[in-house]
Amino acid sequence: MPPATSNFKQWLLRRRTFPRRFFLWLSIFCLLIASSVYWCQPDLLAGMSLVPAWCWLVAGLVSAGLGFTRARKWQAIAVACLWLMFSLVFVEEIWSLGRGLLPLAVPAPGSQESKHVVRVVSFNCYTLPKAATEVVQLDPDIVFFQEAPSRKHVRQVAEDLFGNEADFLWSPDTSIVARGTLREIVSGRSSHFVLAELTTRDAANMHVASLRLSPPSFRADFWSLGCWSDHSAVRAEHRQQILNVLQAVDELPASTPLIVGGDFNSVPDDAALRPLEPRLADTFRAAGRGWGNTGTNSYPLWRVDQIWASDQFDVRQTFAQTSIRSDHRMVVCDLILRD
Repeated sequence: MPPATSNFKQWLLRRRTFPRRFFLWLSIFCLLIASSVYWCQPDLLAGMSLVPAWCWLVAGLVSAGLGFTRARKWQAIAVACLWLMFSLVFVEEIWSLGRGLLPLAVPAPGSQESKHVVRVVSFNCYTLPKAATEVVQLDPDIVFFQEAPSRKHVRQVAEDLFGNEADFLWSPDTSIVARGTLREIVSGRSSHFVLAELTTRDAANMHVASLRLSPPSFRADFWSLGCWSDHSAVRAEHRQQILNVLQAVDELPASTPLIVGGDFNSVPDDAALRPLEPRLADTFRAAGRGWGNTGTNSYPLWRVDQIWASDQFDVRQTFAQTSIRSDHRMVVCDLILRD
């Protein structure tokens, strides 16, 4: 075979393998970018952190698969293993879906544990009265509403749930419904959250807060500097709103149990929510079961509705419940109040 023909075949073979190498390096590049964004949470790249972590996982594994060849078999497998490590750290759905396959221990009726279970529901009901009534079927003890319906309809939900034991606090955006007595501490009419002291029927005291942070930026034109600055500005606003909540909470006794729930309008890993720790913990991360994303109801890609609780509670389970009328799913949390 003439040398020119042999060289041409070798050149052609190299050209055929080039795209495979490209996909493998693309997968590694995406892994480095995604890990850095989720771990460091720079405000400048706040828009990228809104992409669900499992999307990066799927894209990375597909790229690694496209880069698979006999010659680079072990390289592709190594990259796939790195993505699996990424998923264990950043993809919370891996853990919650796994927990959902395990049986849930149910306290025996009349036991001490069953008497201390507090069911909390947080629901952005889109100002729809009929949507708000969907919480009745869940038999909650505390309900946090966002984009609440009218005062009249919130009162009706409270009476349907708890009868003569009902109490509620209403504002045009955030509201609280509970079994017991509520004493307002921060009014939702003048703030993005309502904070109250709840005295339950067995004389237990706790503090409860329903909040709704500012709506996120829906811009996805990432080639524009304005898009990045908009996402960064929203995070800064969310951080300040969280600090406002904590400033009000810091004036309360730390020994009193605390529950904060609502529409955070951001993903749970967002840097703006980190000041909530260590006083509060994300209950879904502690004991979430199934697919916990709540936004939107039809396409639940983001877990924007969340419930956080202080360490006076043990989290038994947290899960998302599909809504019929709202554009959000409900988040339901069963907490056990320690003696």
